[in-house]
Amino acid sequence: MIKVSVIVPVYNVEKYISKCLDSLVNQTFKNFEIIIVNDGSTDNSEKIIQEYLKNNKNMSYFKIKNSGQAVARNLGIKKSKGNLITFVDSDDYIDSYMLEKLYDNMKATNSDISICNLYKVYGDKTIKFLNYNKYTDDEVVNYMISHSGPVGRLYKKSLFVDNNIYFLENCIYEDLATIPLLGIYAKKISYIDDCLYYYIIRKNSSMNQLKYTEKLEDIFIVMDYLNNEFKNRDGKYNDVIEYLNIEHLLYSAFLRFLSFDKGIEKCIYISNYINKNYPYWDKNKIYLKKSIKFKLFCKMASKKKFFVCKLMKKVGDK
Repeated sequence: MIKVSVIVPVYNVEKYISKCLDSLVNQTFKNFEIIIVNDGSTDNSEKIIQEYLKNNKNMSYFKIKNSGQAVARNLGIKKSKGNLITFVDSDDYIDSYMLEKLYDNMKATNSDISICNLYKVYGDKTIKFLNYNKYTDDEVVNYMISHSGPVGRLYKKSLFVDNNIYFLENCIYEDLATIPLLGIYAKKISYIDDCLYYYIIRKNSSMNQLKYTEKLEDIFIVMDYLNNEFKNRDGKYNDVIEYLNIEHLLYSAFLRFLSFDKGIEKCIYISNYINKNYPYWDKNKIYLKKSIKFKLFCKMASKKKFFVCKLMKKVGDK
């Protein structure tokens, strides 16, 4: 019986897909399958994948019309045969020990989610990135407020299927709408301080837009979705959802919109929204543990001090 399913969504990554698949077929852990979902690629990605399919019996391949990464990942979950699943983006690659170490850690700790750290790769520059932040004594809360990407983690498939949690489709922030919710149902989360996933930063990614696009406004759809999902939890995660609004609206989205003239009205909306719905946000226990720079930016953003915010962004970009 297959133990682990690795889900790989693919879209126009002919320059990267070989390195990704090489890192998968050379895993020290052997009892796993690779599910490749081609999301309507128009380059040579399919041709490259077909060559790997010839020599790797543990690979399965599905091709769909271009529908977005969320649709591809959801299909991968539904087609998976393993009781455990992980996600690898097709322009990234992983350490040859990643599956083995995450699996062994999960079994040793009897956890529902097993996490490792990442390397963020900027050209020739590689930087360690923490995939799990220890801000509190509660491991589930720490997971919920950590990096919202699905990679560098091994999950029990039942967390998705039994609770009907899938990636929010037609949104560019589909990870944020999905990954924190798994913590509501996870009984145990474990972490190893090894960097086993190589996350490639590309200039033309959806999170590095040079021109304004209305898709950036999907963040409001996603945060509304999260706010609704975290409601009616007996107040258990009030600090968490308040912090997620601070992190992803008042900080990240504000920074992103600040770069565009059209985005200033969105910045104003964010400031008004946070102050209205979370009037004591600056007393949030998680927020108070963040860096001085983070807290100062959020303070200036909440007061609509655009000049100061732009100056801080400019200094931070250098």
